[in-house]
Amino acid sequence: MRRALLWAAATGLVALVALPLWLPWLIPGVARGLGLTCAGAGSAGYWRVQVREVRWEEGTVSFTAREVEVLQPLGYVLERCLPGLLTSTNAPGVRLADWVLEVRPDETPTPEAVGGAQSVAEVLEQVEAALEPLRAHLPLTRAVRGRVMLPGAEVTVPELVWEKGKARAEVVCAMPAGWRSGGGG
Repeated sequence: MRRALLWAAATGLVALVALPLWLPWLIPGVARGLGLTCAGAGSAGYWRVQVREVRWEEGTVSFTAREVEVLQPLGYVLERCLPGLLTSTNAPGVRLADWVLEVRPDETPTPEAVGGAQSVAEVLEQVEAALEPLRAHLPLTRAVRGRVMLPGAEVTVPELVWEKGKARAEVVCAMPAGWRSGGGG
């Protein structure tokens, strides 16, 4: 009898911890610990949590998103164990909407700035190296209505999908002032 009560208590405790009811109150504190700010969080169904007005900033780089929707922790574990159970292209593990990644010019000259601007290939290599730790852990992610703002240029990203460690995106680049199409400049 005692053993059955212990099992029942343990099962009840696991079920209570697994419920997403407490997440909207916990997320703002966890976000602050990660260097993020957010306007609030709420449930987006049983398996998902929605976070509004997310912002992160470090040095000359900032990221904002009007809406971020993620799997709640138990959903993430289930998705890792049984891929495709809770996610699809229309219901990804992470969904970002109306996001902006902004890189402002650094006022402090760096060796790269003194020697010339980095190439696009060098920047992409740095981004890929930064994303390497996420490859195995980031679930199917869909980001819509995004913009990347660089000094002198803006890239519109109507949709970006991250799946199985690979990103694919549709992008529209605004040409910096003074550039001409057809080469030369």
